[in-house]
Amino acid sequence: MNLVKHFIQILIFAFVSFAFIGCGKQNIDSSTPIVSIILIGNHANSKCFDVRLDTTIQQTYSSFGNAGIIVIDGHPTLLRNDSLDSLSGIAGCYSADYLEASKKLFGKNNPIWQRDYLNPQKEDFMEQLNKCKADDPEVDIIEALHIAVNSLNTIENSMGTNVQKEIIILDAGLCTSGTINFLNSQYLELLNYNSKLWEDAAMNNKISKLISQLEDQAELPNLDGIQITWYGLGQVCEPQPSLSKLQVQNLQYFWGELLTHAGASPSAKANADNVYNIFVSTNTNGTIKSSQYVTPIQWNITDDGKTYTMPNIPEQKIDFHPNTDEYLSPDKVPEILSPYISILQDYPNERLFLIGTTSSWKGGSLKLSEDRALRVKEQLIKLGFPENNIKTIGLGFDQRICQNDTPNGQFEETIATKNRSVWILPYESPKIQDILHPN
Repeated sequence: MNLVKHFIQILIFAFVSFAFIGCGKQNIDSSTPIVSIILIGNHANSKCFDVRLDTTIQQTYSSFGNAGIIVIDGHPTLLRNDSLDSLSGIAGCYSADYLEASKKLFGKNNPIWQRDYLNPQKEDFMEQLNKCKADDPEVDIIEALHIAVNSLNTIENSMGTNVQKEIIILDAGLCTSGTINFLNSQYLELLNYNSKLWEDAAMNNKISKLISQLEDQAELPNLDGIQITWYGLGQVCEPQPSLSKLQVQNLQYFWGELLTHAGASPSAKANADNVYNIFVSTNTNGTIKSSQYVTPIQWNITDDGKTYTMPNIPEQKIDFHPNTDEYLSPDKVPEILSPYISILQDYPNERLFLIGTTSSWKGGSLKLSEDRALRVKEQLIKLGFPENNIKTIGLGFDQRICQNDTPNGQFEETIATKNRSVWILPYESPKIQDILHPN
């Protein structure tokens, strides 16, 4: 009787062992390698999100895939190392030979519980992730996404096989640099709109137009086939003022529209929205230990509730002598330009557009109008306005902005004087948008 009982125990143990090993091999053979890129905004006024990334990274490596890290600051870069086993020098990525050797080791008949083959990769990745800190006080998520897309394609090509692509974002979503900048009025308006953006047809149209402009300027990343999971949207801490529930919802709507328009695939982990299936709500645990803060986005608080601040940027113009880039009234130029320098102190990322024009004499001159715009740009830079925040364009004589100086077929000098100018306009000016994006 004891022999029979003992024999049955052996059979049960053997069956369980083979089933366990067999299941392990089946998962590996049938799975597609996962490549995960983590975008993390580790600033001092970022919260520590309670996210089990170690579990996610273990899933990535258990598929014999790869992972990478990008810190979201004003100049996001892909983390690299000089490990002999690394793939293209990317931290968290392993060469095809290393992955193949791991597969063979895992596929041996010895019980897999005798060696946790995932620990070396996972522990090294989490150690590097926890060390990452931002280098500057800004956030440029769009640029980080572009780098992530390029990195995913590079890793896939280097691995020599099709992969499942995934981008995981851990950030509050308040960009302060790059093409999307909530320090600028057009984006600050979206964040602080006093009702739900998706219920307002005019605001819907505005967001669609902003996204289309990004696409036209090749600023919208191509996220086709890439699963996006976003943790911690709208979760901030001092000195960044906290966002209201409406602000968080409007922020989610904006990013959701942008990401889906860019082709993002929904996340299996999303639980914070039932529209995009991208955003994940998460608890927080203190703040990031870093010396670098994100430039806070400020708004005024009034008795009527929260309102957004809009920089009062005047539309000015500077006139020139005929056929030259010499100012008509040089003494007045500093007085005209000084308000823009004052604006810079409160809105360091505000952008200006300088449009040079000429009279219609001999058809107007594009070269002369460009020279005039550049002359004003040089003056603004000398006064302290950032060069990268100034765009210039020369239109020559253009009736979209110039007055008709031949009203009766005769050239009128008094009108022409008003056309020999440089217009100084905020980048969001309707005049600028009509010129850049004519219907």
